Amino acid sequence: MYVVFTMVNFFLKTISTGFNRAVQINGLQRCLTVTSKQFYHCSKENLEAENETRSVSYVRTDSDYGFGRRFVVKKIEELFKLKYFEAYDIASNNRELWKVTGKLMTKNYNLCKSNDVPDEVLLKCPTILAQKDLEEKLECLKDLWIPISECIPLVVLNIKTLKSLVENDPENFLHRLKHFSELFELPTTDICSLLITKTFLKNIDLDKAERNYKLILDYGIPKEELLRDVWALRYSTENIHSRLEQGKQSNIGRLKTWMIRANKAIYNGYIKRKNENKEILGESSVEEYLSERLRCSPEQIQVIINRHPALEHKSMPKLNEIIDYLLSKGFQHYHIVRAPKILLHSLETTKLRLEELAKIGIKVESLYILTKSQKQFLQYYESLKTNPQNR
Repeated sequence: MYVVFTMVNFFLKTISTGFNRAVQINGLQRCLTVTSKQFYHCSKENLEAENETRSVSYVRTDSDYGFGRRFVVKKIEELFKLKYFEAYDIASNNRELWKVTGKLMTKNYNLCKSNDVPDEVLLKCPTILAQKDLEEKLECLKDLWIPISECIPLVVLNIKTLKSLVENDPENFLHRLKHFSELFELPTTDICSLLITKTFLKNIDLDKAERNYKLILDYGIPKEELLRDVWALRYSTENIHSRLEQGKQSNIGRLKTWMIRANKAIYNGYIKRKNENKEILGESSVEEYLSERLRCSPEQIQVIINRHPALEHKSMPKLNEIIDYLLSKGFQHYHIVRAPKILLHSLETTKLRLEELAKIGIKVESLYILTKSQKQFLQYYESLKTNPQNR
């Protein structure tokens, strides 16, 4: 009996001690919770203020001293007040900016603004902001006696080239700028941008340039196309006249500036193909011809050409030959319409593949497999050859 009483008493004491400890621990937890909440609420404003200060400081350092596209994007957004995607396009198209810091870009921007250069001009030639010796170059441009904003794209040239252009004979160079501006009907800033990439304009005889320019326009080539390919002006007037007259007499359609620059053999080959195509097409278009040959609607042909634009420029004799061959092998017009890519393959390749399949007893019911790459076709061929059950 005594033993039982002792055990019960011990058990009750243990429970009591555990309960008291639990209460103490629970109280401590509550205390800690309350204390942490109080600390959180007390220091929240200070922490936010500190984080904000750090964030602003980091962004400024980031855009001023970082290298690469993402830093350039931030700096362009900041300087020109542009949206992100506009700034991203400018940064992507002007990799020279990736190699300089935002601090230099800001310095150059402020220097340009102090010389009354508008943002529109800077956005046309953003690499101005990447010049490490911009101040010296701007001083050099003052010898031209025209507003800096009209000739500022020239600062993209290295300082030695710029000085040789401007300081040696500024009056003659200024006359050249104004002459091209009137001839091309473009502002001086655009002429300066042309001079940067089309360096021959710095030395070409002005009378020759004017003769060639007017001659090319007389043959119906649009001014916009010529200004995109100003290199055509370099060639002799006789050569330009000969090339364009040959194209006109051959009745090959609209003349283009590349015909002036192209190798003679390439140009003659182009004229030959055009004439061969015309013999087959007559007055019909490629769409009308294919619609008639493949016995389908013009709308279907238009869909096919949209998917395979190269068909419009395919040699018509070769196209005609492929269609004739496929029809002679028992294929129907609808087979070609379902796999029009076959028309872009050479006749030799198509013949070879059909012969290889015929050797292992395969009769092709769809032209689709014949349009595959050489690797894909060989895989298909080997699978049929090694596993007759796949045939």
